[in-house]
Amino acid sequence: MMEPVEECDENVGAFQWQQASETLTAIRQRFGFALETADQEDQARAVRFTWSLKKTSMLEPDEILKEIQKVLESYGIDYEQQKRYLLRCSHVDPLTDASVKWDIEVCTLPRLYLNGVHFQRISGSSSDFKNITTKISEELDI
Repeated sequence: MMEPVEECDENVGAFQWQQASETLTAIRQRFGFALETADQEDQARAVRFTWSLKKTSMLEPDEILKEIQKVLESYGIDYEQQKRYLLRCSHVDPLTDASVKWDIEVCTLPRLYLNGVHFQRISGSSSDFKNITTKISEELDI
């Protein structure tokens, strides 16, 4: 006669996975392995779906980045280059003193052979963010 098998706890697998992930991260940090290689930082981040991108184009990522910088400067928006294809932007509306910070990233859609622009709000109201990014998107000549 067979004895009933006790049900195993599903959280044990998740816990072991988390421990393994933490161990791998610790090993990488200890021995100086970078999580991103230089090759990965030199390329635009690949995305699968167009719905996350505000604009798409067949232009090269560097050309799109130059166009973005031109538009930001024309609007007097402060920006700082975080990575090769990532800009951190900030803008204060002089009329309302409302401050908005966001990231603009040039991404690639490898399956469609397109490149695009992704906006990500960091701080500030969503309506102010939407207004400024809509203006920027309309002004982009890509």
